[in-house]
Amino acid sequence: MALLVHGYPSSSFMWRRPMEALAEAGWRAVAPDLPGFGESEPDRPGTWERKVEALERFRSGLGLDDLLL
Repeated sequence: MALLVHGYPSSSFMWRRPMEALAEAGWRAVAPDLPGFGESEPDRPGTWERKVEALERFRSGLGLDDLLL
């Protein structure tokens, strides 16, 4: 499983083509939007610490333990 995390000021949309290539190679991949990017709601106060916490909630909520980052 590959977890694809976008940078600033982008969104998960940037991963659309790499996700296709990963799928063709037999990989599963997820690419969430960080809070306040793409069409996701902001997670106040919008610090990088909050974004890391949100990413960890996403990862653990889906039970993604064995990841390629």
